[in-house]
Parts: sequence; C-alpha cells; structure tokens
Amino acid sequence: MVIYIYGADTFRSRQYLKEQVEKFKAARDPQGYNVVFLDATKAEPGRVLSEIVSAPFLAEKRLVIVENVLSSKDEDLFAGLIERIENKKIPESNVIIFWQGDGVGQDKRSKKIKASEELEKILLKEK
Repeated sequence: MVIYIYGADTFRSRQYLKEQVEKFKAARDPQGYNVVFLDATKAEPGRVLSEIVSAPFLAEKRLVIVENVLSSKDEDLFAGLIERIENKKIPESNVIIFWQGDGVGQDKRSKKIKASEELEKILLKEK
C-alpha cells in the first residue's frame, strides 16, 4: 500500500503522519522494529529502494516513511520508485508513506526535475 501525505500545512500533515505511525505500532508492531523513517534528500537512493522492498521482521507488516521524496535531486531514485509503484513491485506486506514537507513538487534548492513531476502524478493517484 502506498500513501501520499502532502500540503502547505506541514504542522497538520506531520501530525497526521504521527497518528498513522502510532496506529500502525498499536495494531501491528508495538516494539517499532518494522517502522523505518528515511529522508530522501539525505539517504542513499539504494537504501530507500531496498527498505521499500524489504520483508518485515517477525511481523505481518512493515511501515516505511519516506520524507521529502520530491525534493531529492536523484533521478535514479525517481526512476526506481516510478518503476516499483507502476509495476506493483512493492510487497503487499509493506505500507509505504511518502510525506512531502515542501509545497507539492517544489524544491527550494533547484528547479524541478522532470522525473519528480512524473512521480508526483503517480503519487497523487494513490491513496
């Protein structure tokens, strides 16, 4: 399952993200072993992609939160995410939440990368 949380009101979107993480922990993983937070602007693209497809550890589900994915400058990350989402290559046991802190598709550091626009369109179609 892929969930996309975005908007200009980062306080409320962050609060909603926190609620979703707490619900997941209460229902599926009280110890938090299967909850992973990644910042796409700082993490290696390979790590982001591998965490998305990793199997849960001693649990039914795994929750991966990827923050600021549209603010990344890595086109390989965009290509990998687009390919996995479109071809349904994300395991059913994984719940992926993309949280975008900047305005939708905006990158304050540089102009938008075309692949980020394509990824944004795909994420907007998701839940």
